[in-house]
Amino acid sequence: ARDTFRRDEEADRTMMRSALCLFLWTLTEAVAAPGVVRKSEETRRAVVFIDAHLPDPIGVGDIARAVGLSESRFYERFRTEMGVTPADYLQRRRCARARAMLQSTADSVTAVAFACGFSSSQYFAKAFRKYTGCTPSAYRRRQHMDGAAS
Repeated sequence: ARDTFRRDEEADRTMMRSALCLFLWTLTEAVAAPGVVRKSEETRRAVVFIDAHLPDPIGVGDIARAVGLSESRFYERFRTEMGVTPADYLQRRRCARARAMLQSTADSVTAVAFACGFSSSQYFAKAFRKYTGCTPSAYRRRQHMDGAAS
């Protein structure tokens, strides 16, 4: 019963995060500067889907199916509207979540990697370095040192 309650609680949090992301996205779109490419409903839904499924082993095909487009049409639309490929966006979001976890938990780097949807800690370290310029361990040490100095 306790595990069911935790799963329900986590599902509620995921739905609330998704709704908040969609609301903020829509608000941002409403005040976007003239000439800025407006995001389609499919792209907005893709962003929400990605955020809700970061820990899951998803790929571009999964996202395209979730928003009702063919993989090639989705890829082109997302790249045009977001300025990055869907896979790059997914990796950036996973790394952003990993940064938050490295700052707020004592979980091992490997546990953070898996919680953020990376298939191995080695691949996680490579992707994390690509987007942050340092390894996950170095990032955590730097954050810990910055926090101790404050």
